[in-house]
Amino acid sequence: MGRNFQRSRIYKWESEWSDWNRQTLSLKKCRKLIHAACKLFDLKMLPVVKRSEEQFSYHRKAGEIGLLKQHQTPAVALHEAAHYIVFQTDGRHGHDELFMGVYLVLLAHFRIAPRDALEHSLRKRKIKWIQVKKKGRS
Repeated sequence: MGRNFQRSRIYKWESEWSDWNRQTLSLKKCRKLIHAACKLFDLKMLPVVKRSEEQFSYHRKAGEIGLLKQHQTPAVALHEAAHYIVFQTDGRHGHDELFMGVYLVLLAHFRIAPRDALEHSLRKRKIKWIQVKKKGRS
């Protein structure tokens, strides 16, 4: 299966956690959260985090994360951070099992939702992930 075979499942799963999108953050707080996420995986090069001028939030190979104003939430910031971490550590793109494993670690570590609840809901939606451990400081 391709690298984005579970992309639509993940987006639908994220939308089911309605509380994730209620707390908006300033761009500065998003940047701080993304950088803290990267440090958990012992990344030395931190991404540039800026407001997206496009129609979506994104991660780019050039070390840049862009967030739409309405996407300045902890969950979206961590979603984009997970893309950045996976690309920096493994060179992968997309929403594969490694991405989901990193994203799961971040969501649980930053207390977006309890890990057991996240895993239960992922199983229910048939979203796959692999077990991933943080490398940096907690």
